[in-house]
Amino acid sequence: MRAIVYARVSTDTQERDGTSLDTQERACLQFAREQGWRIVESVRDVASGFSLDRPGIERVRRLLRDGAADVVIAYAVDRVSRNQNQIGVLFDEVQQAGARLEFVTERFEDTAVGRFILAARAFIAEVEREKIVERTMRGNWSGHGQDVSRRRSVVAATATRTTRPSGSVRSSRSRPRSSGGSSPATPRRAVSTASASS
Repeated sequence: MRAIVYARVSTDTQERDGTSLDTQERACLQFAREQGWRIVESVRDVASGFSLDRPGIERVRRLLRDGAADVVIAYAVDRVSRNQNQIGVLFDEVQQAGARLEFVTERFEDTAVGRFILAARAFIAEVEREKIVERTMRGNWSGHGQDVSRRRSVVAATATRTTRPSGSVRSSRSRPRSSGGSSPATPRRAVSTASASS
């Protein structure tokens, strides 16, 4: 696997208290060798952990977007960031790149921040699943209503076509006829002709 090593300090004090950039980098490189991972690049930052506006972390994010690594190794979670929201952003970007975060001194899922982020992601996924089910059920009910309306329209149109001819038959049969089988109009024309000849 291809690995990126990331180390960060914010002040000179950290350089002197055992969490120097060299200390972090050595521990990360050793961790990668133990896992059999190949180091793609080692990135360093001297900046506050409360902002993502850091040249080093921007470099790591760019490498991830380019698909250059499968894992990002840091000494501890707080070396990546001290802000939960920012860690969540980075965690999402790592996952979208098909990679993962690894820490030398702790397992991400065992840290308070890690548990919070993973629980939040699980909650969001559950809510999204419920929304999908709700939209699917709403779509099925809407389609059922449309089918019922279409069936009612077909039945009404069929009934209309069936009743119209029967009505015309009834009106023609109700017309009075003479005993000779001719309509009343025929005798009137015959009387008029006889008067002319006389």
